[in-house]
Amino acid sequence: MIEIGAILASEAARTIAAAALGASVSGAGRLLTLLRSRIPRLSRRPGGPSQAIEGTAGTPPTSSVTDSAPPRAGTRDAPATPADPPATISGEIDIAALTAEIERAIAREPALAAAIADALPLPAGPVTALPATAFHDRAAVRARMAVPGTWFLGGPPGSGKTALLWRVAADSAPDAVAYLDLDHDALRLGDQLDLDAARREILRQLGLPSGAGYARTLARGRYTLLLDNARGEAEITPLIGVSPAARVLVSTRRLGDDFRRSRPQSIVPLGGLDPDGAWEMLAARVDPAMLAAEPDAARRLLDACDRLPYGIQQIAARLSRRTGEPGALAAELDTLHTDDFLDLMVSRALGELSPGAAAGLALLTRHPGDAFTRAAATVMLGPFATPTLTELDDLALLDRAPDGRLRLPSLVRRRPHLLPVPPGPDADAALLRLLDHHVTLGIAADVALTRPDRLRPYPVPDDVRWPLATAPLDWLAGSAGTLFTLTAQALHRGRFEDVLRLCGTLEVLLLHRGHHERCDEAFTHGVTAAVALGAPLAQARFTALRGRIALLRGHPADAADLLDSAHNLLAAARADGLDTTRFDSSLAEFRARLAEEAGDLAGAAALLRDALTSDRAAGWSYSRGIHARMLANVLVKAGLPADALAATDEATTHTTDRRNAGRVHTVRAKALLALGLLDEAVTALTAARAAASGTTQYDPELDELDGDLAFAAGNHTTARLCWSRVIDRALKTGDHRTYTRTLHRLSQLPPRQR
Repeated sequence: MIEIGAILASEAARTIAAAALGASVSGAGRLLTLLRSRIPRLSRRPGGPSQAIEGTAGTPPTSSVTDSAPPRAGTRDAPATPADPPATISGEIDIAALTAEIERAIAREPALAAAIADALPLPAGPVTALPATAFHDRAAVRARMAVPGTWFLGGPPGSGKTALLWRVAADSAPDAVAYLDLDHDALRLGDQLDLDAARREILRQLGLPSGAGYARTLARGRYTLLLDNARGEAEITPLIGVSPAARVLVSTRRLGDDFRRSRPQSIVPLGGLDPDGAWEMLAARVDPAMLAAEPDAARRLLDACDRLPYGIQQIAARLSRRTGEPGALAAELDTLHTDDFLDLMVSRALGELSPGAAAGLALLTRHPGDAFTRAAATVMLGPFATPTLTELDDLALLDRAPDGRLRLPSLVRRRPHLLPVPPGPDADAALLRLLDHHVTLGIAADVALTRPDRLRPYPVPDDVRWPLATAPLDWLAGSAGTLFTLTAQALHRGRFEDVLRLCGTLEVLLLHRGHHERCDEAFTHGVTAAVALGAPLAQARFTALRGRIALLRGHPADAADLLDSAHNLLAAARADGLDTTRFDSSLAEFRARLAEEAGDLAGAAALLRDALTSDRAAGWSYSRGIHARMLANVLVKAGLPADALAATDEATTHTTDRRNAGRVHTVRAKALLALGLLDEAVTALTAARAAASGTTQYDPELDELDGDLAFAAGNHTTARLCWSRVIDRALKTGDHRTYTRTLHRLSQLPPRQR
């Protein structure tokens, strides 16, 4: 096969030779300008401005012509291309010798090939009318494909591959465009592509003769080939060995290893539009008042169709029949799974799967979470995981989250009736394997993130280690949805011990990332499992945790009922001879928080002293540090700063973790401020900020304390600045109590001087 560089060198030499003999040849002047500095024989004569091209036999110049190329054939509304720079050329030349010199120049400077191809435009062919319709999103993909080369776009039916091909072609304003649907019957001989027919059609659309040979004819010019619905890399290779100044855009429903091996940097997987682009596309087709009335339902509709352009078009078509109808978007959300057009689109995508991958997909649709790790897929599918995931990836039936988790398209998950094969008899066993997998990892995450002596509702196995490269907290946060669902499924299956283990894991998630509402639901399952197992201490623990969540969510009456219930459960357990000491200490802490929120500072202090008594007797240093710090905070609020300082001394002695140390410094600063020891209070606050470095959780409290110190020192400007920051955050987060308290302090400041 002739290299493209050799073809371009030959075409360039022929163009220059023809121009030298008097022919008006498009591109000759640009070629001379391009090659003059690279090939000595194309230098200017000292005697004049003419460009001399001398033959090897010393033939005198016989003619001369000024080359000025006509404008290129372009797309509709494409910007005009400047004419070639004028150059007077004359004389007979040795084409073979000049070809060899140009080849050597290309070998020295490979980028020269693309410049030569660009300087050799195609003959003026038919103008292709490129689509000028509005286009939404895909900006990053379009920017990536803004340079010449070959690009492979892969995506499921309805992802807008064909529209994107045409859009990128329009972006590049090529000399000409050829479009082939390689799946069309006219271009196929059974399962094989009819290469001769495809080549003839490409040349016809570009307005080029077919007699000179396909590769030589397409060695020049800034054209674009759009090859739609390719079935494999092998069938398009004979079509794309073309001009380095051209773009070849290939779409396929299966981005297999053949494409990835040949041009790994040219792979462009195509999924749904980004949220803003999807909204823009829907808004261009639907009455804006409907979207404004139901924005949440609109976003859920877009997510339900995976933000695929075809799905958005179907939604818009359905909504167009309900213009002005109240609640139309919410109603469509309830019936979207019955859309025949979307069913057809999904069926086409699933029809590409091999039987083995279809069976694997059927199992993966039973995964209880929105996303899953490759390890979880391996647990469910065993040795079939890798080929199944590879095939799903090739067909763009897998989305990847930034943390590397995988997700099946919503359209597939919501349409199990369209699966080529239903989940087989191994589905139940696969889910039990998945449950065991998450229970094991959950225990390992708990052990990795908390103290060995933490109050847990399950015994910890020996030699537990965190096995994954992913950080334990990142795994917990990413697996939250799966863990919540598995907790309910474990209860339904009677796996009560696993319910307690999962709830213990979710305690850690609650501490670090919240999820209060779903944790409350999970702990309800924990209570039920504990009752089934006859485990009153676990029942009391999860009841108390539900009470704490109720308090944090602003439901003090519910919190009081739940904490009283936990107190009664522990009393009954003690009567039965069980040791409830650790549970008593933890419950006293929760009840003290409730009393403090209710303004019963004396009751809160008494409960925290009870907790400290248990901590001291049992030697629980970690709990002692926390409870002493909490007691100090209550004492400051109660107007007993000297007693609070004494409590912070005990807290400091028994605190080893940075988080509680920062909280101790904060309480100490408040106590010192109340005693009028401003310099020492500033020192304590500085230590609190240092301990809180890297987190913003405590910024509001620290800013408020900064303002208090500035106010006490008479620095009203700084106090106003700090308290204003606190108020701004409180408004954004809906913290009305902090807003009201800080606004009152702000009102104590003298008016600003103007």
